[in-house]
Amino acid sequence: MVLVSGLVENYSKIGDIVSAEKCFRECLGLDNVVYTAMICGYVWKGEFEKSKGVFMEISSFGFELNEFTLTAVIGALFDVKEGEQIHGFGVKMGLLSNHLNNAVMNIYVRIDKIAQTHVKIEKMERDMKSKEDLKSVALGTSKINYLDPRTTVAWCKRHDVPIEKVNYFGNFEGYL
Repeated sequence: MVLVSGLVENYSKIGDIVSAEKCFRECLGLDNVVYTAMICGYVWKGEFEKSKGVFMEISSFGFELNEFTLTAVIGALFDVKEGEQIHGFGVKMGLLSNHLNNAVMNIYVRIDKIAQTHVKIEKMERDMKSKEDLKSVALGTSKINYLDPRTTVAWCKRHDVPIEKVNYFGNFEGYL
């Protein structure tokens, strides 16, 4: 099976979907790895309906679906409802992973949320820049305005100035 799934994957990657299909259909011992390779091949080739058909086939034969099979078939979906169904199935089966979550996020981007996604990304970039700018201002300001109590106490002692005259922070007791 490993050899067949490797052949299906490699034929698909070079764009020879006919040879990939031939290996897939002539395989005597199909398993979920070979099915997943064929689903990926169809997605890479842009033959989304065929990839959904292979997914339905693997589901009907009772093969154990895994996160990779679900992630592969999500690549063929352009309907939020279908994506939510696959995601929900993954949740029920305990197959959640970063791969599956990223694939689900990707479907929202592909469908019709692209303009909104760009706006959100730009806002996040602005917010991050603003946060960094505010952080540097805060750090710079704190360095300028910060007066170490030890320095103040030492200066007062050196110049015979009562600490109460410069006690603008409140409590210097621990430093006297």
